[in-house]
Amino acid sequence: MSLYISDKIKMINDNLLKGLDGKDIESLEAAKPPLEQLTNHIRESLQGNLRESVKELIKRLKRDDQITGEDLKTIEKWMVGDAEYYTKIETNFQDWVNECKRLSNLIGGYSSETYIENESSLFTLNALLIDLKFTLEDVIRYVSFSNRVKNFMRSASSGTISSEDKKVLADLIERQLYSEDF
Repeated sequence: MSLYISDKIKMINDNLLKGLDGKDIESLEAAKPPLEQLTNHIRESLQGNLRESVKELIKRLKRDDQITGEDLKTIEKWMVGDAEYYTKIETNFQDWVNECKRLSNLIGGYSSETYIENESSLFTLNALLIDLKFTLEDVIRYVSFSNRVKNFMRSASSGTISSEDKKVLADLIERQLYSEDF
């Protein structure tokens, strides 16, 4: 497994650096397949590591057994582990927020008809909107992941899960366990 991971990382980095240094779109695009493959491989590995304990946990939830602290940790890893780690390592969120605000201010200046009638202004406005669209996607992804973690932690913080919630949780985890999209 480590050879697979190191090979994929090398492919990603070689193409990425070549593409970034030379503004070479082909190399940048070539970094995407191994990136996707490695992401999928790691997700499947993590799921494989948790699979047996999750299967046992589903049975215990369906039987309405007492849930332990270790069970909650397993549920947390399974349900929000990806989001939790993403929000821990991401360091550009405030930069993205600031950039969205900056772009919003610039775009706000284009509300008069004088600018809208000018072709150059329309191209500039379009460029600002494109930049805002991509930056906003980064902000939305981070906030979405952060909210997933917060919502999970809030619901798990009581330490007790009702019998009905256990059944719902078991069903949700089971669907994720056997879903090809997860």
